[in-house]
Amino acid sequence: MKKILGIVLLIFALFFGYKGINEINNSTASIELIGLQFGATDEEKERKGYLLTGFSVLLLIGGLSLVDNSVSISKG
Repeated sequence: MKKILGIVLLIFALFFGYKGINEINNSTASIELIGLQFGATDEEKERKGYLLTGFSVLLLIGGLSLVDNSVSISKG
């Protein structure tokens, strides 16, 4: 059961990591006008992206520990 839960956590970690990186990449925009480049950043989107990425790291650690513990318990 722990191995299945660990795999589910790993899948969610990949999903939230992907969403977080996309939020960070899509939070900035720039435009070039008459040789000058202007840029803008959506700080709320960027903050959300970092939170999603951090959450995915926690899910990844939890998923890996559950999968690793279930493998070592079944051996022993």
